[in-house]
Amino acid sequence: MLGSYLRVIGKNFDVNAFLAKSEMVPYEDNVYHKGDTMGKMGVRKRGSPKRIWPYSGFSLVTNGVFGKLKPQIKGSLSFLRRYETELVKLSKNRDVESMRLIFTYCPGMGANVVERFPARLLAAAGKLGIELELSVYPGDNRFLETRRRR
Repeated sequence: MLGSYLRVIGKNFDVNAFLAKSEMVPYEDNVYHKGDTMGKMGVRKRGSPKRIWPYSGFSLVTNGVFGKLKPQIKGSLSFLRRYETELVKLSKNRDVESMRLIFTYCPGMGANVVERFPARLLAAAGKLGIELELSVYPGDNRFLETRRRR
């Protein structure tokens, strides 16, 4: 599973042309083209129609630690600094409809869990037109504990 990652999409975005000139390396096979059949990310139930990508884009990991915000935030801040020039180009590209930093979060079983995003992350992402998304995986933390022991 991923930690935090950047997703860039647009219905008319020429993802291949951008990536050909970019230092950014998408996560595994996470480059998608409008009209293509979804692969692993578009999991479907047996017998249901194939899902088709409604846009083109790519995803790349900013930090590989699943479920924990603190290292994901630190990694994302480093990522934003490292790729600022390319992210500015993306933010000015009329065919890019959305740039989103997605954070995976596993709060565990405790009620009333409170987390926050620091102002420097909000400012850095906002300056580049990047939205923040929190993808919550509720339940107990045994999954995280198992991964740490490996």
